[in-house]
Amino acid sequence: MKEFFKMTRHQRMGTIVILVIIAVLLVGAVGVRQCRPRSADPLLEKDIRQFEAQVDSVMSLSNDNAARTRHVAKEDRHKTRKKNGKAKDKPSKRPAPRKMDPVPSF
Repeated sequence: MKEFFKMTRHQRMGTIVILVIIAVLLVGAVGVRQCRPRSADPLLEKDIRQFEAQVDSVMSLSNDNAARTRHVAKEDRHKTRKKNGKAKDKPSKRPAPRKMDPVPSF
């Protein structure tokens, strides 16, 4: 049993350094947990919620306008083709199917 606890001077120093590193990491972890952001002032929370509601409503309005604009543009494009009488449809080019290697059977 005595041989198990016998260490050289370099081994003792290494063990002490590792223990100090572990202690610093533990103290750092506790310190980080203590530095949590405090809950905001209730008045500020009210303002934040109001701002988020405005932003959400503005985003939904802009999405609706964009959808309407795209729809109108598609209709105009189709009307133009019919008026010109030269509706040229592009042939659909599909990529050639990949070559499949046979699966070996055992």
